[in-house]
Amino acid sequence: MQYFWNHEYRHIMRGLKPVLQNEIKKTFSEWDLDLNGKSDLHLDLMNEVIGDYTIDGEPEISRSNRLNYAYSSTCLNCGLDLSIDCGDAEPNYNDDFCSVGCYINKINK
Repeated sequence: MQYFWNHEYRHIMRGLKPVLQNEIKKTFSEWDLDLNGKSDLHLDLMNEVIGDYTIDGEPEISRSNRLNYAYSSTCLNCGLDLSIDCGDAEPNYNDDFCSVGCYINKINK
């Protein structure tokens, strides 16, 4: 994916799952915002998509869990880096699993 965000947001966007980067791009387009623009609305929408917010009465761990998911680069089944094939199938199967085998193992647990 091409980098489209403003230089100001590079640290927020770096390491973010590609599916969430695409969701942010789509959200900016829906709100008719310049993809490489900078504003409070840009930042608010990014935080909403990423999950970087807290809800009154919500434990802090909930926010941490959302952020860990958004920036996770490991397979939810085997824990390997998503760019590495664990041997069950093709690398980078999707944004959460490294292979079809890991996906099937996780849903069968």
